[in-house]
Amino acid sequence: MNNRKTKYSWINVLLSAIVIVLLTLILNTLNRYGSISKTRAIFLSINIGFLILGLAILFFTIKANNSEKRTFKIAYTSTLVVLLAVSSYGLYLLDIVNVNIKDIVTQESLIEYQASFVVKKGEYRNVDQLSTKTIGMIESDKFVEGNLLPTDELEKLEFDKVKVKKYSSYPFLINALLKDEVDFISLPKEYNSLFMTDEQIAEDLPKIEAVHSFSGKYENTSVISGSDINVTEVPFTMLIMGNDGGRTDSLMLASVNPQSMQITLTSLARDSYVPIACYPGQARDKINHARTISRECSMETVENVLDVSIDFFVEVSFQGLVDLVDALGTIPIDSPAAFNGNIVRDDEIVGGVVIEKGLQDMNGDQVLAFVRERGSFEGGDFQRQMNQQHAIGQLITAIAETRDVNTLVNLVKATGKNVETNLSVTQLIDLMNLALARMDESSVLNASDIVTIYGNRVTGQGAMMYSPDYGFDLYYYVPYEGSIRDARALIDMNMRADGIMEIPTGFNYSVNDEYRPPTFGEEFYDEGVDPNIFTSGGPSEELDPVVEDTGMVTLIELREMTIQDAETYLSQYGFTYIIQEVIPRPTDDPNMAGVMTVASTTGGVTMDRNNNEITLKVFEYYFQDNTPGIDDESPGEGGDTDNPGTGEETENPDETGKSEESKPDSGGKK
Repeated sequence: MNNRKTKYSWINVLLSAIVIVLLTLILNTLNRYGSISKTRAIFLSINIGFLILGLAILFFTIKANNSEKRTFKIAYTSTLVVLLAVSSYGLYLLDIVNVNIKDIVTQESLIEYQASFVVKKGEYRNVDQLSTKTIGMIESDKFVEGNLLPTDELEKLEFDKVKVKKYSSYPFLINALLKDEVDFISLPKEYNSLFMTDEQIAEDLPKIEAVHSFSGKYENTSVISGSDINVTEVPFTMLIMGNDGGRTDSLMLASVNPQSMQITLTSLARDSYVPIACYPGQARDKINHARTISRECSMETVENVLDVSIDFFVEVSFQGLVDLVDALGTIPIDSPAAFNGNIVRDDEIVGGVVIEKGLQDMNGDQVLAFVRERGSFEGGDFQRQMNQQHAIGQLITAIAETRDVNTLVNLVKATGKNVETNLSVTQLIDLMNLALARMDESSVLNASDIVTIYGNRVTGQGAMMYSPDYGFDLYYYVPYEGSIRDARALIDMNMRADGIMEIPTGFNYSVNDEYRPPTFGEEFYDEGVDPNIFTSGGPSEELDPVVEDTGMVTLIELREMTIQDAETYLSQYGFTYIIQEVIPRPTDDPNMAGVMTVASTTGGVTMDRNNNEITLKVFEYYFQDNTPGIDDESPGEGGDTDNPGTGEETENPDETGKSEESKPDSGGKK
């Protein structure tokens, strides 16, 4: 009996010691966060609770070892085994949190860069054939993969006879290679994924190939320190960047007011043609190219464009978006249109991602395709920006409402692998505590009701101009100065201490109508494009339509203007138009019935006194009563009809489905 009693005693003592050690480790980890959190009372209560639990374990261990009741000993030993399992799992979860939070908030002092020597397809088979050839590199040493890294690699390979030609950008490098100005060039190793969605470069990618890849570590010269502001009391700004293979494919500036629990999201089109902060002389380029240099370059560029100081950044890889959504399972997304989407995986475009029109639960791949798509939406890049804001809002809501431990662990893992920020651990915890405190204040509101999000975007107009980098005409998207001012005004409102939003005049809401959020800017501004910005690299000072001595006029964007307003604008320069096609369009506003608006994109189109006629497509609105139980008929066969069995609307019927009314006649000239 004494041997059996001693056996149980040692088992209990050993289990008790292990459990107490694990509890101590858990407590130390929790106290690490408690020491930097403002909710000290909670952590004090946790400390007291752990102390009581530890003392209870010691007390019952002694009592069990001295007890003669075998059932009590077995029951207590079983309890210790359960406590051991629970505390081990708890320590495992905390370790996951620690590791991933460290990954999120740590900016490495050294960054490993990867690059490749690229040649025209089929010209060279190995790197040794390049030892006496001419290489194209980037002039600025801020392009590590295009300047510093290839320079060091040539030295390692002892290619001292290689001649060097320098260019201003990667597009210019590719253009020079294809024109045989150089024999090989240096590009980032993942150049395919970097440029495959760039319309101007994508078609040239199959013509080139890598013959040698290399890497090197360089000092991170753009470590960005975050602000030390109290994020639970003081409004702050945060740049949200969606990274797609080293290029910023999604760019939003958030302003957060913790007092009013309001967030503004201002989207900037990735093709926005703006001065790049880190380019020599702040030369203009597409804003998403700034990230190919550094994160700091992107932040400074956005600061300069919007004239707003940025406190923090959050950068999410597109794979991170997929992982976050998949960790949740799905999130509800309302798509304005049905389409078959594509995503980039392992440097290749993967198709077959099906998106239906309307509200649906989407997995990670579907959400990624949804936030990247623009060609299937009538609003193009504008609609994509709204889709990105919609997806972020739904993701925030889904995360805030998650209570399942395993799901939360998977979310932490996904975040650690794919998210970087310069928010400190203290600030992250304080923001989490603030959100939880606001949710606890009301048992009525859902997580989505705690925070009010106002979406906005910087609008602009398109222009086709010759690019020396590409060697042909390129499409540029030039932001309206008026839109930039309106976006800045919205941010300034939210950054006030009271956070009171001045809802624009003309915004009305009735309980009988579907709610539509207020808009804080305009789609179109009466501004033109100054062609000098495409050559001088300087900012535009004159944004009215430019009429040169030659009679050349750069048109403003007429899309969505009424045909009467477009005619008035064109006539002041002596221009006329021809209606090429009339596209029927439904409306639930009876006052819009019969109204015609321009459907063509005209921003940046140039005309002169001799070439004074433009061809336009137009929308013609017809009333469609959406009252349940009423079957509406569109005017003639050319109106919008429902595809049987699909529920999809056909806005552009084919030629066989058009009525004579929808076809332009010879009298369409104005």
